[in-house]
Amino acid sequence: MELQQLCSINAAIYQPLYEMAQGLTSRMEQKKNKLEKHDFQHCVKEALLVGWNRRKTS
Repeated sequence: MELQQLCSINAAIYQPLYEMAQGLTSRMEQKKNKLEKHDFQHCVKEALLVGWNRRKTS
């Protein structure tokens, strides 16, 4: 049984746990998106630097 379903059985206990789990999941998703963006930007920066260095040495 999922935590959200348990809220209807005993909201006093399970609602705060559900809200906490939702908050943690949301924060993890935000961190993941931020890391993916950072990794992408880093790859682009490296590719641009490599391309620039190749032109410079040619």
